[in-house]
Amino acid sequence: MQARIKSAALVLVLSCIVWVFAEREVTQEAVTPLFVELFSMKPDFLVELLDHSDQPASSNTQQIRLAVEGPAGRLDILDQGIDNPPRFDLAEAFYEGVAEGESEIKEVQIAEDLFKKEILYKETYLKVKESDPPVLKVRLTRMRLEEVPVKLYGESGELSGATVVPETVKAYVIPGQVGVARVRLKPAQQIQATEEEITVNCLVDHEDPEANYQVKVKFPEQASPLQEFEISPARLGYLFGESMKGKYDVVIEDKNVLKDMKIIGRGTVLAIEAYRKSEFHLALEIYESDSFDEPIPRKLVYYLPLAYTDKIFIEQNPILLRFRVALLPEPDTTPKPIPVLSESP
Repeated sequence: MQARIKSAALVLVLSCIVWVFAEREVTQEAVTPLFVELFSMKPDFLVELLDHSDQPASSNTQQIRLAVEGPAGRLDILDQGIDNPPRFDLAEAFYEGVAEGESEIKEVQIAEDLFKKEILYKETYLKVKESDPPVLKVRLTRMRLEEVPVKLYGESGELSGATVVPETVKAYVIPGQVGVARVRLKPAQQIQATEEEITVNCLVDHEDPEANYQVKVKFPEQASPLQEFEISPARLGYLFGESMKGKYDVVIEDKNVLKDMKIIGRGTVLAIEAYRKSEFHLALEIYESDSFDEPIPRKLVYYLPLAYTDKIFIEQNPILLRFRVALLPEPDTTPKPIPVLSESP
């Protein structure tokens, strides 16, 4: 009995071994679409994927079609697609010979240089036979290490008036370009920096977003940082004298000017917010001496919030608007007859 059990177990094991080897011997080919991404681990190199005109593509990610070969029972895993694009740093040989401040265009064989003729996907090695396209063109630029200025930016543009320490950082810059270390400050950070020194990160163009440059920022206590702003379309209001209210109306002659009105300037965060929320941003002053017959040209007044008149600076010429004054019709003061309700009989 025991001998039979041992024989059956041996047959089962041998069958499994034969099945495994048989599966490996039976190979098939499949084509799968996927994205590949190029990057560089070298901080002084910029890797740019090029298009058909040898111009930088919109990103360093390229869709390809990969022809692979593997066990028939394993290729079905490719039907679901490859979610995370594989990222490739180029081999050392590609960087050799590129001098500082210079650029070179090189061709990368996708199957050989990137995948090394195989791809590991979900614990399965598949043989890479070819790809479409077979080659990617890349431009390698060796950047220079330079001192670049630190600049502060708010939601609407560059900020000024702050003390920044350090004022410059050492970073890699593309030859022929001016490097800038940008600091993005939210409104809450700007207000905080008027009360105390804050530490923030800055980002240099073309560098790894995770590159860590830190600077300290402090705005003067008696002043808040100024940032650029634009209000468009700007709301218009009319300022009548007390004796004119409810008696006169305004007819605008320049309809196009009214439609395209905008305001450009600089101000503190709180001042800009208050100005945006104002009932109107520009005011047209109306005088009793204004003519009823001819169009009148008049410069509009910037109607700034009273608490922030010294915190907002308009950076454009006054807007000229043509208008006429019209008399409102007199209200009907004729007494209305009082209806009499007849009594029911």
